[in-house]
Amino acid sequence: MKKQLLSAFLCLFILAGCDNSRKLENGAQPEESENPITLPDSAASQPADSMAAREAEIQKLQGYLRNNLLKEDLKDMTSEQRKFQYATTDLNDDGSMEYLIGFQSSYFCGSGGCTYLLIDNSGKVLGDFSVSGGPFIIADTKTNGYLDLLVSHNGKMHKLQYSGTMYPGNPSTAPFFPGKPATGLTHLFPENATPEVHNF
Repeated sequence: MKKQLLSAFLCLFILAGCDNSRKLENGAQPEESENPITLPDSAASQPADSMAAREAEIQKLQGYLRNNLLKEDLKDMTSEQRKFQYATTDLNDDGSMEYLIGFQSSYFCGSGGCTYLLIDNSGKVLGDFSVSGGPFIIADTKTNGYLDLLVSHNGKMHKLQYSGTMYPGNPSTAPFFPGKPATGLTHLFPENATPEVHNF
Protein backbone atom coordinates (compact mmCIF):
# COMPACT_ATOMS: atom_id res chain seq x y z
CA MET A 1 0.00 0.00 0.00
CA LYS A 2 1.61 3.22 -1.14
CA LYS A 3 -0.67 5.68 0.60
CA GLN A 4 -2.36 5.95 4.00
CA LEU A 5 -5.72 7.43 4.87
CA LEU A 6 -6.05 9.23 8.19
CA SER A 7 -9.36 9.08 9.99
CA ALA A 8 -10.94 12.13 11.60
CA PHE A 9 -14.41 11.43 12.91
CA LEU A 10 -15.91 9.30 15.68
CA CYS A 11 -15.14 5.68 14.82
CA LEU A 12 -13.02 6.35 11.69
CA PHE A 13 -9.99 4.14 11.51
CA ILE A 14 -6.73 4.29 9.55
CA LEU A 15 -7.28 3.08 5.99
CA ALA A 16 -4.92 0.51 4.57
CA GLY A 17 -5.25 -2.25 1.99
CA CYS A 18 -3.85 -4.49 -0.67
CA ASP A 19 -3.76 -4.48 -4.44
CA ASN A 20 -3.77 -0.69 -4.31
CA SER A 21 -7.26 -0.60 -2.71
CA ARG A 22 -7.88 1.34 0.52
CA LYS A 23 -8.70 -0.49 3.77
CA LEU A 24 -9.36 0.54 7.35
CA GLU A 25 -6.71 -0.87 9.65
CA ASN A 26 -8.06 -3.18 12.39
CA GLY A 27 -7.53 -2.14 15.95
CA ALA A 28 -7.08 1.59 15.38
CA GLN A 29 -8.66 3.86 17.95
CA PRO A 30 -11.29 6.38 16.87
CA GLU A 31 -10.54 10.08 17.01
CA GLU A 32 -12.98 12.91 17.40
CA SER A 33 -13.07 15.63 14.80
CA GLU A 34 -12.73 19.22 15.89
CA ASN A 35 -15.59 20.01 13.53
CA PRO A 36 -17.96 17.04 13.70
CA ILE A 37 -20.52 16.78 10.95
CA THR A 38 -23.98 15.35 10.76
CA LEU A 39 -24.90 13.91 7.43
CA PRO A 40 -28.36 14.85 6.17
CA ASP A 41 -31.19 12.47 6.97
CA SER A 42 -33.18 11.58 3.88
CA ALA A 43 -36.10 10.76 6.14
CA ALA A 44 -36.16 14.26 7.61
CA SER A 45 -38.57 17.07 6.84
CA GLN A 46 -37.66 17.35 3.17
CA PRO A 47 -38.74 14.42 0.95
CA ALA A 48 -35.95 12.10 -0.16
CA ASP A 49 -36.56 12.91 -3.82
CA SER A 50 -36.38 16.65 -3.25
CA MET A 51 -33.67 18.27 -5.35
CA ALA A 52 -32.72 20.51 -2.43
CA ALA A 53 -32.37 17.56 -0.07
CA ARG A 54 -30.37 15.64 -2.63
CA GLU A 55 -27.98 18.54 -3.20
CA ALA A 56 -27.51 19.00 0.55
CA GLU A 57 -26.78 15.30 0.88
CA ILE A 58 -24.12 15.41 -1.84
CA GLN A 59 -22.48 18.52 -0.39
CA LYS A 60 -22.26 16.98 3.08
CA LEU A 61 -20.65 13.83 1.71
CA GLN A 62 -18.21 15.90 -0.33
CA GLY A 63 -17.23 17.85 2.77
CA TYR A 64 -16.92 14.69 4.83
CA LEU A 65 -14.50 13.13 2.36
CA ARG A 66 -12.56 16.31 1.62
CA ASN A 67 -12.27 17.77 5.12
CA ASN A 68 -12.21 14.67 7.29
CA LEU A 69 -11.65 11.22 5.89
CA LEU A 70 -9.32 11.98 2.97
CA LYS A 71 -7.94 15.35 4.02
CA GLU A 72 -4.33 14.17 4.26
CA ASP A 73 -4.50 12.25 0.97
CA LEU A 74 -5.68 15.05 -1.27
CA LYS A 75 -2.15 16.22 -2.01
CA ASP A 76 -1.36 12.80 -3.48
CA MET A 77 -4.50 12.51 -5.58
CA THR A 78 -5.25 13.84 -9.03
CA SER A 79 -8.58 15.48 -9.80
CA GLU A 80 -9.62 12.36 -11.72
CA GLN A 81 -9.04 10.23 -8.63
CA ARG A 82 -11.21 12.45 -6.44
CA LYS A 83 -14.53 10.97 -7.49
CA PHE A 84 -17.17 8.94 -5.71
CA GLN A 85 -20.63 7.44 -6.07
CA TYR A 86 -23.05 6.65 -3.30
CA ALA A 87 -26.28 4.89 -2.42
CA THR A 88 -28.49 5.10 0.66
CA THR A 89 -30.43 2.57 2.71
CA ASP A 90 -31.67 2.12 6.27
CA LEU A 91 -29.94 -0.98 7.61
CA ASN A 92 -31.12 -0.87 11.23
CA ASP A 93 -34.67 0.50 10.86
CA ASP A 94 -33.96 3.61 12.89
CA GLY A 95 -35.42 5.96 10.27
CA SER A 96 -32.00 7.39 9.33
CA MET A 97 -30.07 6.56 6.21
CA GLU A 98 -26.78 4.71 5.99
CA TYR A 99 -24.50 5.71 3.11
CA LEU A 100 -22.52 3.30 0.93
CA ILE A 101 -19.78 5.29 -0.80
CA GLY A 102 -18.03 3.75 -3.77
CA PHE A 103 -14.60 4.83 -5.03
CA GLN A 104 -13.78 3.76 -8.57
CA SER A 105 -10.47 5.48 -9.38
CA SER A 106 -6.99 3.98 -9.52
CA TYR A 107 -6.21 5.42 -6.08
CA PHE A 108 -8.77 3.08 -4.49
CA CYS A 109 -8.88 0.12 -6.88
CA GLY A 110 -6.61 -2.82 -7.53
CA SER A 111 -6.74 -6.11 -9.37
CA GLY A 112 -9.14 -7.57 -6.81
CA GLY A 113 -11.66 -4.76 -6.88
CA CYS A 114 -12.32 -1.35 -5.35
CA THR A 115 -13.03 0.16 -1.95
CA TYR A 116 -16.52 0.92 -0.66
CA LEU A 117 -17.12 2.75 2.61
CA LEU A 118 -20.30 2.33 4.67
CA ILE A 119 -21.12 5.08 7.17
CA ASP A 120 -24.15 5.96 9.23
CA ASN A 121 -25.93 9.31 9.36
CA SER A 122 -23.54 10.63 12.02
CA GLY A 123 -20.40 9.71 10.06
CA LYS A 124 -19.56 6.56 12.02
CA VAL A 125 -17.83 3.96 9.86
CA LEU A 126 -19.80 0.71 9.75
CA GLY A 127 -17.76 -1.01 7.06
CA ASP A 128 -14.74 -0.52 4.83
CA PHE A 129 -14.94 -3.06 2.04
CA SER A 130 -11.86 -3.85 -0.02
CA VAL A 131 -11.55 -5.97 -3.18
CA SER A 132 -15.24 -5.37 -3.77
CA GLY A 133 -17.65 -4.60 -6.54
CA GLY A 134 -21.38 -4.15 -6.82
CA PRO A 135 -24.02 -5.07 -6.35
CA PHE A 136 -24.40 -4.97 -2.57
CA ILE A 137 -27.63 -6.85 -1.91
CA ILE A 138 -29.57 -6.05 1.26
CA ALA A 139 -30.65 -9.39 2.75
CA ASP A 140 -33.87 -9.94 4.66
CA THR A 141 -32.01 -11.26 7.73
CA LYS A 142 -30.41 -9.29 10.55
CA THR A 143 -27.36 -9.71 12.77
CA ASN A 144 -26.90 -7.53 15.86
CA GLY A 145 -29.69 -5.24 14.73
CA TYR A 146 -28.40 -4.59 11.19
CA LEU A 147 -29.45 -6.19 7.93
CA ASP A 148 -26.96 -8.60 6.41
CA LEU A 149 -25.25 -7.74 3.12
CA LEU A 150 -24.74 -10.15 0.24
CA VAL A 151 -21.72 -9.50 -1.98
CA SER A 152 -20.37 -11.56 -4.86
CA HIS A 153 -16.65 -12.28 -5.04
CA ASN A 154 -15.08 -14.39 -7.80
CA GLY A 155 -18.48 -15.66 -8.80
CA LYS A 156 -19.51 -16.77 -5.29
CA MET A 157 -21.96 -15.01 -2.99
CA HIS A 158 -20.80 -14.09 0.53
CA LYS A 159 -22.82 -12.90 3.52
CA LEU A 160 -21.45 -9.91 5.46
CA GLN A 161 -22.86 -9.73 8.99
CA TYR A 162 -22.61 -6.80 11.38
CA SER A 163 -20.43 -7.66 14.40
CA GLY A 164 -21.86 -4.98 16.66
CA THR A 165 -19.27 -2.43 15.54
CA MET A 166 -18.38 -3.17 11.91
CA TYR A 167 -19.18 -5.32 8.91
CA PRO A 168 -16.27 -7.55 7.79
CA GLY A 169 -14.08 -5.69 5.34
CA ASN A 170 -13.04 -8.41 2.90
CA PRO A 171 -16.00 -10.19 1.28
CA SER A 172 -13.77 -13.08 0.18
CA THR A 173 -13.23 -14.12 3.82
CA ALA A 174 -16.91 -13.90 4.81
CA PRO A 175 -19.12 -17.02 4.92
CA PHE A 176 -20.52 -18.30 1.65
CA PHE A 177 -24.20 -17.66 1.01
CA PRO A 178 -25.83 -20.82 -0.33
CA GLY A 179 -28.26 -20.62 -3.21
CA LYS A 180 -29.46 -17.43 -4.82
CA PRO A 181 -30.70 -14.24 -3.13
CA ALA A 182 -34.46 -13.92 -2.97
CA THR A 183 -36.16 -11.82 -5.61
CA GLY A 184 -37.25 -8.34 -4.63
CA LEU A 185 -34.27 -7.55 -2.42
CA THR A 186 -32.71 -4.08 -2.63
CA HIS A 187 -29.54 -3.88 -4.72
CA LEU A 188 -27.05 -1.06 -4.08
CA PHE A 189 -24.79 -0.34 -7.05
CA PRO A 190 -26.66 -2.88 -9.20
CA GLU A 191 -25.06 -4.43 -12.23
CA ASN A 192 -25.38 -2.54 -15.52
CA ALA A 193 -26.34 0.63 -13.63
CA THR A 194 -24.45 3.92 -13.97
CA PRO A 195 -24.69 5.79 -10.65
CA GLU A 196 -24.08 9.52 -10.70
CA VAL A 197 -20.43 10.45 -10.14
CA HIS A 198 -19.46 13.30 -7.80
CA ASN A 199 -16.19 15.08 -7.10
CA PHE A 200 -14.72 15.82 -3.67
